[in-house]
Amino acid sequence: MLIAHRTITMYSLADDNRGAPGVDWLHDPIYFIKYERTASFGWNAVQNWVRQTDGAPEAGTFVYRHHVPYQRIFLAIRNFILSKNLTRNNIVQWLNVALGELGIPPDPTLHADPRASRLQFDVWAQWAIEAVLDWRYNVFYGPGTNDHAGTQLDWPHGGVNETMQTKRLMEAGQLLKSVVGVSLDQIVPLGD
Repeated sequence: MLIAHRTITMYSLADDNRGAPGVDWLHDPIYFIKYERTASFGWNAVQNWVRQTDGAPEAGTFVYRHHVPYQRIFLAIRNFILSKNLTRNNIVQWLNVALGELGIPPDPTLHADPRASRLQFDVWAQWAIEAVLDWRYNVFYGPGTNDHAGTQLDWPHGGVNETMQTKRLMEAGQLLKSVVGVSLDQIVPLGD
């Protein structure tokens, strides 16, 4: 049984009974994306990698932090899909390229062919988008500057590994900008 903790669902006009008759689900442009956030498919693996890479801070209680805010990455992905009128087929192609450029391997436990059915597309797209949102190179462990509800980049601050983390996060931010078009401005109003 698959239990989804986050929900990403994409709708075309045909899904809303407003599309052109005869257009199949895979080639109909997406016009709306519904998203609800909780825990990610592979979050434990991300946490383990970050903890091994960053080491343990010297003292205190720290959390895992996204350098480029999670919501900012999601909005970049959503805006790209909607502004380009991508079909589900285009989304599979684009996300496969993005996953490859970010070095994110396929999840060996996910047996979904995104072109086989709407259900399999939704399961695969949810995994693929979450994999980008929680990309391990964009996550650090330890004290940070705070992302102020997703409006600012969160930088390591005061930890023993601050220099190493900052270098990795700068590189990760540039790659996210290149791959999914996320803004790296220090302060960005999120809007919707």
